[in-house]
Amino acid sequence: MRGLLAALILIGLTVVLLGPAQAQSQAQQEAAQLLAQTQKVYGGVQGMRARYLGSNQPGVMAGPEAKIKEGEGLFIYGRPNLLRMIQERPSQEELVMSPEGVWWYRKDLGEAHRYPASEFYNDMEPYLGPIMDLLSGSADLSKNFTIERLYGGDEKKNRALKMVPHSHASGLDRVRILIDPDGYIVRVRLNFLSGDVTTYDFKDIQLLDHLPEEGFLFFPPEGAEIIHH
Repeated sequence: MRGLLAALILIGLTVVLLGPAQAQSQAQQEAAQLLAQTQKVYGGVQGMRARYLGSNQPGVMAGPEAKIKEGEGLFIYGRPNLLRMIQERPSQEELVMSPEGVWWYRKDLGEAHRYPASEFYNDMEPYLGPIMDLLSGSADLSKNFTIERLYGGDEKKNRALKMVPHSHASGLDRVRILIDPDGYIVRVRLNFLSGDVTTYDFKDIQLLDHLPEEGFLFFPPEGAEIIHH
């Protein structure tokens, strides 16, 4: 609470001393500098491996019985659009995305779901697209988003950015990013027009100059029911 109050006071003083236009310009410059820092960190890597803690908080439209869903495990990324998420808790699941297709394996049900890449990528774009763009070190984010410094979202030495999409057709309302002093992205929070909020926290981040050893092929375990979509 003290940190938030101090940030609000600082913003207020900045507006008084510099004027609204200059304060906005300074905030935009800081946002550009932060984004450039992350792009420098991630722009030259071929892969990433990290521990993740994910949560999905349903909006009001989901009804009173909807519950917050949480999961944790390994997040494995390969340039430019390869992804492997191995959920370890609360249930064992695995999501593997590549241009050849998408696998979603649920050990509790003994089911391996196979999706065409185009169909699943379109469905998951609002949820994972911004993260994939950030990890690719894309310099074109400003084409699709208005990017602002979010002082009230800072946590200790970690600094926050807000990205607002130019189009809300996908249902995405805004994205909040938390960046540590070294330029590592430690949190991505996606707010949707429905009120749903999906958050990914990352730790033990390893940036790689090669594709991760885990690879992005999936072979259903023996006995799993394969369901094609």
